[in-house]
Amino acid sequence: MKVLPPGKSGEDKFYVGFFDGSMLIAVMDLILKYPNDETAFIGLFMVDSASQGKGTGTAIIEECLCFLKRQGLRRARLGFAKGNCQSEAF
Repeated sequence: MKVLPPGKSGEDKFYVGFFDGSMLIAVMDLILKYPNDETAFIGLFMVDSASQGKGTGTAIIEECLCFLKRQGLRRARLGFAKGNCQSEAF
C-alpha cells in the first residue's frame, strides 16, 4: 500500500476504497502524474467478486477517468499481471 515508483512521493499516491453502503466493493491504488505528467497509473484495481459482471468496475473507472480529466491528466494506465486475461480485456 505504500510502494511508490522512483521519483514519486506519498502526495502523488492514493489508495481508494469504494463502498456500496457500508460494504467495501472495490479498491484502487492510484498514482498521479506517472510515468509522465499527463498520465495516471492504476497499479491495482480489484472489485469484490459479488459485484463483478454488473458494470460496477466499469462505472468506477469511468468516473475516475472523468475526475482525472478534470485534473488535467490525459491518459490512464492500468497495471496487471501478465496472463490475466480478465484484467487485460478490461
